[in-house]
Amino acid sequence: KGGKGGKGGKGGKQAAKQAGAAAGSAKPSKPATAYMQFCMERRPSLTAELRALHGPSFSQTQVMSRLGAEWKGLGEAEKARLARAAKAAKSAAAAAAGTLTKGKAGSPAVKARTPFQLFASETKPRVERLCKAARAAAAASAGASS
Repeated sequence: KGGKGGKGGKGGKQAAKQAGAAAGSAKPSKPATAYMQFCMERRPSLTAELRALHGPSFSQTQVMSRLGAEWKGLGEAEKARLARAAKAAKSAAAAAAGTLTKGKAGSPAVKARTPFQLFASETKPRVERLCKAARAAAAASAGASS
């Protein structure tokens, strides 16, 4: 399968993502939406329920389908409670991200420079000096030959 490993050929991406998360990535995760709050609360009990009901034919697709259906049928009061929790999580994440941003509130955090950018910033002054010397030598030789 081309050496990618895993199901669906995403083994490399998933492994890199997990390695970045394990290394303590500086990028904070997005706060959960109201729907995600609902899924986090309901998924464990629903998974156990469906696993007991379907046995060996159980799949996570069944859980996700059921969560979507339950979310659609959820009452407005419960959705409002989850929306408040999501809003609180979002404001807490924004406050935590405020230490990472530079300049105006809500502006993106300053990204780390890539190895090439570091190389180019170190090499540029030397290359400019060499080019200036080459232009001066070319001008001098052109002036001397005329």
